[in-house]
Amino acid sequence: TIKGTVTIDSWVVDSGKRQKMFGLDAKWLKWTQTIETSPDTCQPSEPVKMEFEGWFVQLSIESQSCPTHRPPPTGGGCMPKMIYKRIANPGFMLTGTRKTYLNGKLTDTSTVETLDLSRATLEQSLFDVPTNPWIEVESMAALMKKQINIDTSAKTVFSDGGKAQKTIAIDYFSGKANKVDQDALRAYISSKVSSAGMSGYLVSSAADVAGGKFANVIGVEIKKTKESGAAKIGGLFGKITGSTDAAKAGTTSAEIVVTLYGSDGKTVVASMPATGEVKGQLDDAVKAAIDQVIGTLLAKAK
Repeated sequence: TIKGTVTIDSWVVDSGKRQKMFGLDAKWLKWTQTIETSPDTCQPSEPVKMEFEGWFVQLSIESQSCPTHRPPPTGGGCMPKMIYKRIANPGFMLTGTRKTYLNGKLTDTSTVETLDLSRATLEQSLFDVPTNPWIEVESMAALMKKQINIDTSAKTVFSDGGKAQKTIAIDYFSGKANKVDQDALRAYISSKVSSAGMSGYLVSSAADVAGGKFANVIGVEIKKTKESGAAKIGGLFGKITGSTDAAKAGTTSAEIVVTLYGSDGKTVVASMPATGEVKGQLDDAVKAAIDQVIGTLLAKAK
């Protein structure tokens, strides 16, 4: 459903100042971005303005860069009509100041300083798939096929050529979870499980947990979330333009409870509350809260 409008404007003022920084031609620029929503939009917000002033350089070479295509939403939900007045890309800010205004009032000021910058060619090995027990697959379907190769009696999952690992299921979130990207956050927890020397499995249905084929199950309840107006609209702007600075325009917090269950998915082994507050989007706040307790809970995994 299209409802209301979001008007985005972005422009650059060049001071004319120039200097060399890290062997690159730097310009002193002031980059301004504004976001305004109509009163009838899905998530109305006060006007947001972000100013970036400092030394900017161009780090990418046009002939060696690939365009990024962001597909439209797959359907459902409420979306505003996007109106772009101007689009400006000053490059990368090495040193400078960022200011955020909400409804004309200065709400945040931060500084950026680049201490080192290297243009050395990275080794190809950094981009290669690691050796055993890791393997490369060509599709998500192939990945899922490998992931579900579970020995239900031993509660372990076997990777090709590797030793058996304890498997922990990552259940769907509960509570106020409609505003977060569950797949991305569950994958984030799975990466934490892997770092602890175990295997994290993203369940696809309640039947997966009911089967009792996992050593443990992790569940997350979203108790409370809070997004400032700047964070909401900044997050929207960031998704559309790819600007991570815009996505960090306001403060976001999340209160969660992370619970480690036994193999039946019901018996509580340990449960810990956590609160995360960040300059960014809601998913970032949930990740910050998860980071506070996940290590302690995984240490209790049977």
